[in-house]
Amino acid sequence: MTKRILALALALTLGLAGASAQALVGAYAIPETPGITQEARAAFDAATAELCGCTYELVALLGTQVVAGTNYRLLCTAASVIPDAQTSYVLMTVYADPDGNAEITAIDGINVF
Repeated sequence: MTKRILALALALTLGLAGASAQALVGAYAIPETPGITQEARAAFDAATAELCGCTYELVALLGTQVVAGTNYRLLCTAASVIPDAQTSYVLMTVYADPDGNAEITAIDGINVF
C-alpha cells in the first residue's frame, strides 16, 4: 500500500506520464529513495512551525527543484486538530530560500481511493 501511495504521489508530482525528469530543464530531481534529507526536514519544519488548525507529518521527499533557493515536493499526512479527525495524504511544496527561510507554496490533496 505504501509503495502504491508513493508511486501515485510521484506521478502526480511530476505530471509526466513516462517522461524522464532529468531530460527537462527546471524539472524536479527525483531522489533514488524517498528518504527525508536534513535540508528537506529543516525546510518542512520552518514552513510548518506557525501553522494552526492542521497538523502535518512528513512522510517522504519526492523531489527537489533548484530555483533561487530550493523547492521541495513532499508527501505528508494531514489531520485537522479536532477530536477524531481523519488523516489524509497531501502533496506539499515548500520553498526554502538561501537564507534558511521557508514557506509552503502549495498543498494538494490526494484521492488515494
